[in-house]
Amino acid sequence: MTIVRYVIVLPVLFAAAAAHADIYACAGKAKVMVYQNFPCQLDSIGSLPTRAPPSTPAADLVKVVDAAEPRLPTEPRNGMTKQAVRAIWGPPTSTDAHSEEDGLDGRTELWSYGGSREVQFVDDRVYAVRK
Repeated sequence: MTIVRYVIVLPVLFAAAAAHADIYACAGKAKVMVYQNFPCQLDSIGSLPTRAPPSTPAADLVKVVDAAEPRLPTEPRNGMTKQAVRAIWGPPTSTDAHSEEDGLDGRTELWSYGGSREVQFVDDRVYAVRK
């Protein structure tokens, strides 16, 4: 019976010894107590603390954002302003303004670009594009 006790007790004792670990209480940021399983003078990857990488200047970030600027559309779309249409197709060859037209509420204006290209505005926004 004593042999059975040793067979059961010894593995339990060895497992308990292997599971033993030291816990270190360290002062963290803002004097908050941090508990970890390695000495306080080491950082979380087990080496001496390293310097923080140099920060990227804000000007460099702006350049990256500017480089990814979306392209301007090549055709006018509904809802665009007159300035946007002028930036895409340039100044119109002729314009025709009306106070109301065919049941449309608001001031309407028709810009012609020669041929069959026309842009109709209602209250200074693109309402229709004809090509």
